[in-house]
Amino acid sequence: MLNRIVKKIRRIYITQKKHLQYLLHKKNMTSRSTKNQILPMVTIFGSCRQDSIYNLYPVTRIRNELTYTHYTKEVIQAIQYCLGNKTELNELVYFSIALLKGRLPHKNYIQDFNLTDVFVIEIASRIAYKYKSNYIHHEAYDNKNYHHLLDQPVEVTDLTDIEIENDLIKIRSLLHPKKILVVTHNSTKKSGRRYELVESIKLICKKLNIPVIDPSLTTSDYPENDVFLPNDQARHYTDFGHKLIEVTYKKSIDELAIKQPELVQTYTNDANKVSKHTAHGFGDFLMGSIYINQIAEKLNYEAHVSFNNHPLSNFFYNRHHVCPSDLEKVKYIFDAPTPIDFVNENLVFTNYQIKNIRLSDKQFLIKNCLTPRIKFLSEIEALKDKLNLGNNYSVLHIRSKDFEKISEKTLSKLQVSVLKQLKPNKKYLFLSNDQVILDRLCDQRLVKTQLGRCHSGESDINNEDLRDTLIEFMLMTKSQEIIQFSPYQWGSNFSNIIAKIYDIPLYKINYTY
Repeated sequence: MLNRIVKKIRRIYITQKKHLQYLLHKKNMTSRSTKNQILPMVTIFGSCRQDSIYNLYPVTRIRNELTYTHYTKEVIQAIQYCLGNKTELNELVYFSIALLKGRLPHKNYIQDFNLTDVFVIEIASRIAYKYKSNYIHHEAYDNKNYHHLLDQPVEVTDLTDIEIENDLIKIRSLLHPKKILVVTHNSTKKSGRRYELVESIKLICKKLNIPVIDPSLTTSDYPENDVFLPNDQARHYTDFGHKLIEVTYKKSIDELAIKQPELVQTYTNDANKVSKHTAHGFGDFLMGSIYINQIAEKLNYEAHVSFNNHPLSNFFYNRHHVCPSDLEKVKYIFDAPTPIDFVNENLVFTNYQIKNIRLSDKQFLIKNCLTPRIKFLSEIEALKDKLNLGNNYSVLHIRSKDFEKISEKTLSKLQVSVLKQLKPNKKYLFLSNDQVILDRLCDQRLVKTQLGRCHSGESDINNEDLRDTLIEFMLMTKSQEIIQFSPYQWGSNFSNIIAKIYDIPLYKINYTY
């Protein structure tokens, strides 16, 4: 017991010493160098399984003075406390160190946040302990010595993958623009609750473009008795285990500390931006994203796409966060731009349509713009089953003019033209931006979704209508062919982009009003 206390005091001393060294570095050095590199400052929201980080970098006081976190909602709560939300979080049961010491810390951690370069966040459990409107540390529930502090029942639940996904998005938003590194628990088996949680976290982080470490990939080649303390279900490391995982931490944190110029296609439906630059639709956004990928490659920049300031982020994984306050910095670039137009730029938007779309561009777009979130994916599959589409269907997509009502004469001609294109015994998903067209054209081969629709560039989007529009979009990506009718010479970017990205045959037919 005495040795443990001595080790803890020594660790706190070393942390404070490195903290002071870092402050001096910040003051006296303004640039990084390969010979005398400034170490990144780290904040840990996790457990003692991250202790080896103290051997590598200066670490803020937060973990050792406030709490050891284990689940995502606990992490969010600790972040909010450090950022100043102390009115609601004023009970000992919310924080492990407060429980141990019998008092809440009265320090301001804003400076620690401002100094932090990388946040390391361990997610070791999906079990959440809700008390009142907040979340307590598991010790307050598991240890009877603390039960006298609880004057209301504790609700113990398992967080779903959807909840963890939403929490990770919120964590990234709260910590932006700082770098974050997620660490899973160490699963020694390829089955069971811990393994399933680890795999879920890795998959969600991959889709959100959040760096993640699975410690078991480092430790699995070594005997468990060498890596973990004996008879320890929590999988705490031995000294050898800490040394093993230390190498993985160093590699990941060093990579995060390296900064490279970024070019970010930034999509928003902010009312001021829409009124100033007009409403750019979903197809415009996607085509511009492809162009940004190619331009960034030529400039040796990192290409990113951000739409967290657009309702699209409710349905697709947004992999790059931009603060709402930074939207004023977005530069809108149109009219056949060249790479020179993007030099020294960061946040941009373009709708430029490039003809040469490479395989790497398609992969970039699907990864950064068109990967459905967990709930949205289930909604797509549910409608597909309800419509009984199967896997052998085509799409009939009819585009009408934006601000001109279709005439009865045009409708009659259009119906004749459409019926000529339909093959016998073939099922067609029938989509249009015009409800009049959808109501008028009827045939047993046509399957209608009965969903709402909207223009994704408008500032007053209804969330359900956007969801319905995107469900139709994603159903189109699984079709065998697209028959497109449009009064415009370019057709419709909505179906054009799908054909190009997903290599679906597209048959364009122009009609006149």
